Amino acid sequence: METIQDLISVLKDQKKLYEELYQVLMDEKEGIINWDIDKMMELPKVKDTFFYKEKMLEESRKKIEYKLAEQFGKEINNLDDILKNLEDSKLREELISLRDELLSLIDKIYLENNKIKMLYNTNLKLISDFFSQVGITEEKSGYNIKGTPVFKKAAGRGY
Repeated sequence: METIQDLISVLKDQKKLYEELYQVLMDEKEGIINWDIDKMMELPKVKDTFFYKEKMLEESRKKIEYKLAEQFGKEINNLDDILKNLEDSKLREELISLRDELLSLIDKIYLENNKIKMLYNTNLKLISDFFSQVGITEEKSGYNIKGTPVFKKAAGRGY
């Protein structure tokens, strides 16, 4: 089953990519905590590269699933459908193991991403509070077409 081996290869590549993303998120968290602007400016490029690679791997995986659907003569929507139709127990165990590892990594990434969101929100609140204390305040009034916050000028101390 060459197609199954191709799928295993793609899943291993995805696992490696998600491990890299997890490390990027750990670096981002460290950059936020330490207020390391240089590190923070570099991360969007790294994330863009990740998303490009992930898109390519996802397209490869879908092509393989399409080939497997033709081989099995059944509709394949996800890895579980493949596992149901796979008779080779050794390959099935390897796929299950990869699936479980990927799900675990995705959970870790999700948790780190939420921690990062909280850190950003905390830092933004600290900055906002600082500006309020020195009399420089701005009030949010919404977002422009690019998704950037738009502020109304509020009265300061007359500087």
